[in-house]
Amino acid sequence: MQKRILIVDDEIFMIQLLKYNLHKNGYEVYSASNGTEAWEKLKSARIDLVITDLDMPQMDGYELCRKIHSSKNLQNVPVIIVTCKTQSYNKEKVSECGIKEYITKPFNPSYLLKVVGEVLK
Repeated sequence: MQKRILIVDDEIFMIQLLKYNLHKNGYEVYSASNGTEAWEKLKSARIDLVITDLDMPQMDGYELCRKIHSSKNLQNVPVIIVTCKTQSYNKEKVSECGIKEYITKPFNPSYLLKVVGEVLK
């Protein structure tokens, strides 16, 4: 069965780039442009992995991660952060939100695919 991945980013180009690479490698991909939209999709579809940005309108990536990991039904869904933030992110916030990996933009798509494969094992 195909693994289902939800991409959450307010930049359409980033969603398209991730979708292309993930589809090409056999994943079923969903997308949302903010945390609120992602939360609704998570409640209605079985998702195996979330790849999200941190800075988004309506609900940021940290809040989305907190909601995922405090939900009885979703707490085991792994989260990978893909963001422009490098030094300014809060390591404590990242670890308390249950984030599995943190990748900074720009990134090599093959590296992202490697990380996705490892997280979904």
